[in-house]
Amino acid sequence: MNIKKEDGFYLLDNSFDINSFYLAKDWSKKGNVYFNLIGRIFNTYTENKYLNLSFFARTISKYLFKIFLGLDLIFLEVNSAPVFGFNDKYLKRNKIKKFSLDKNLNELQLEAMRKNPIKLKGYDNLIATDGNFSGIANEVSLINVYKKLLMLPQKFAVKYHPRVLKTQELARYEELFVNCDEFPDYIPVELLLNNITKNVISIMSTSLSVASQLDNLNAISLLELVDWNNPSYKKEVKAWLVKESNNRIIFVKSFEDLNRLLEV
Repeated sequence: MNIKKEDGFYLLDNSFDINSFYLAKDWSKKGNVYFNLIGRIFNTYTENKYLNLSFFARTISKYLFKIFLGLDLIFLEVNSAPVFGFNDKYLKRNKIKKFSLDKNLNELQLEAMRKNPIKLKGYDNLIATDGNFSGIANEVSLINVYKKLLMLPQKFAVKYHPRVLKTQELARYEELFVNCDEFPDYIPVELLLNNITKNVISIMSTSLSVASQLDNLNAISLLELVDWNNPSYKKEVKAWLVKESNNRIIFVKSFEDLNRLLEV
């Protein structure tokens, strides 16, 4: 990539994104790398809580990442399960500098949206899909919620989460949303909100917290309509969405309520 000494790379999350962890490690050999956690904060995973085949496979992967990629990763806890992350040992070893921000995630997203608007075809309603829901919600329930949503008399555009690309989930989504116009998946959803005039609909996407700050949009969560595998994780996610949106996200309790909102 022809990285120069003055080139900076910003690492903004400490969970899930192994590609970025490796890129930051490699970048730090030539340029500057900075870290600030602006997303959700997850606790360190207690390893003896999840002794099964899945955890064993992840443990093997963790050691392979260390041997072949030089990554010192840890497990963080998400939905009572382990996900890959890092701690201060990774930052110190790779000489990654911590930096502070005077803005929160919502403020950064709103600023990016206002400075980098992307004008495309306009729609009243946007469905912003979430990342991989495997192990989080009942799959049949999730599909049924989307089917019922699309049976409502309104028209919808869809924006796929990049994390569902090239997965079985994408095939299911494409079948469900075959009659919906599609925004490019590679554009951050925040930069597309200027093309939406009424409602942003999702389950737990961060796009809801941004949309909730815009006076012309309703941010509508379908969280209460999906059967969650782990009720405590559902409670955790909802509390986070309430906090991030200053309690401005609408959590609909029925499709009747949802239809009334969309008819306005």
